[in-house]
Amino acid sequence: EKIMDDFQDLYDHDIKLCKAEEENKDVLPLQDSFLKILEGAAGSSNAKLLAATMIPKHTRFFPALRERALETHYDLCEDPDKKVAQAALSNVHIFCIHDPAVVDSAVSFLIQFLIVFEDTQIQSIIDRVLYLVYGHHPNAMITSLLGYILEHSTEALHPKAIEFFSKKVLSWILAASQTKDTSELEKFVLDEVEKILGCLSQDEFRELLENLQQLKFVKSKKELSDKLLSFIEKYVNLPQVFNPEETTLLDALPGSIKIFLPYLKNGGGRNIISFLFGQVLPKLREVPTKYQSPLLRSSAEIANYTNGNDSRASLQHIYDLFLEHVPLSGEEKTVPKLIFERVECLIYLLYVLGRKAPGTLNRVCGVKVYTGLMNDGSQENHEDKKKIFDERLKTLAKYCEHYLNALKGVINDMTKQIKDAVGEATKKQELKKKRLSLASALVATRNSRVVLQAFQQISDSIPNLQGVVLSWTPEAQATVTEKLDETKKRTSGDLPNLQPNKKGPGAQQG
Repeated sequence: EKIMDDFQDLYDHDIKLCKAEEENKDVLPLQDSFLKILEGAAGSSNAKLLAATMIPKHTRFFPALRERALETHYDLCEDPDKKVAQAALSNVHIFCIHDPAVVDSAVSFLIQFLIVFEDTQIQSIIDRVLYLVYGHHPNAMITSLLGYILEHSTEALHPKAIEFFSKKVLSWILAASQTKDTSELEKFVLDEVEKILGCLSQDEFRELLENLQQLKFVKSKKELSDKLLSFIEKYVNLPQVFNPEETTLLDALPGSIKIFLPYLKNGGGRNIISFLFGQVLPKLREVPTKYQSPLLRSSAEIANYTNGNDSRASLQHIYDLFLEHVPLSGEEKTVPKLIFERVECLIYLLYVLGRKAPGTLNRVCGVKVYTGLMNDGSQENHEDKKKIFDERLKTLAKYCEHYLNALKGVINDMTKQIKDAVGEATKKQELKKKRLSLASALVATRNSRVVLQAFQQISDSIPNLQGVVLSWTPEAQATVTEKLDETKKRTSGDLPNLQPNKKGPGAQQG
């Protein structure tokens, strides 16, 4: 009977308030009725269910009680009774519809709730409610969500909030753009996102860029696409002067370069390219050893987007490193141990950068190509340097043949061991892993041979470099894995052609 009384009492107060609101009467004198509803939120489950629907719709008429009403309603959202909690959560957006000032509080509460609770039904309700908040106040909702991310950047919950924005909110904007002009909203989003760049991990930043790039007007309006590209350089936060001992930057730079690779064709990353080729490569010897290979790989991956100034700043340093990594053969019969991944990078960089600045290539290693341009140095005579370079190319060609034959033999033997390892899953996986590494070395060696042969064939021009898929790239790795798997169908253990397709994804052209 007490439960029924609570229920009826709340119902009566709600009718009284609704009637006054419908008749446009002053509701403030009925504040006691609203207070009774707030108190009812501490009653029976049925009373709580009623309160969960009544509090949001009446709060706007009692601004002095807004904070109390919100706190009471948030308590209902966390009620142990799942029905009460779901009812309360389902109505949070009503506060925001009537009072934009509540958006910040509501969004922060809902996001915390969303990322703490794993219940799929609860998550679905919160997704819908946040979408409704977004629908009525998109700018305020986005500002509140990104503000939450910035404020909680060091907390464990932070990544989930970023994921929600990146995957959910941006998809809502994309869907809306199919029926209305969202260009101003997209511009607003970019302005707000810029504020949180400093608290994103590389993976978060990469995913966010990919999703932002899908927005209709970010794609089509140069002003917005340029803004997106500027994020890359701001995210990396390059210093004015490169310090080879700054390990924080050295850790971040290769990953950051991978992030902006897809955007280079649109003209992004110019400052990063200039920094890498103008400051980092000239000081590569001073960089700790463990960072040198990643930086060389990054340089090779973006070499096609360099200009003449980048080439002139780095070619001599690249050539000096090439000479160090390819020693001249002496009378000894043993072949020196070469790091072919580095050799691949260095000779590839020499060729691609040389095409950008033929005069500098001539001054560096004596390769003379007539350009028709005055004072570019392309017609100077550097026969002594050309002789040294030619000798080094011949030596490298000999080393390549030796390594190719040796690697083929080892990979074939390992393929046979894999076939023989019946019922030994762990051993088989280890062998496959080692074989893939050796196959990648084989591709690096072949790439080096392709480039050195291209150098040897240069006469009156430096043609595009065809058919080189850098050995560490995903395209090369996928091709090598696929071709290694072909051995399962072979009756002999002979190694298939591991050279990636010359025309296809990932093919590099200088």
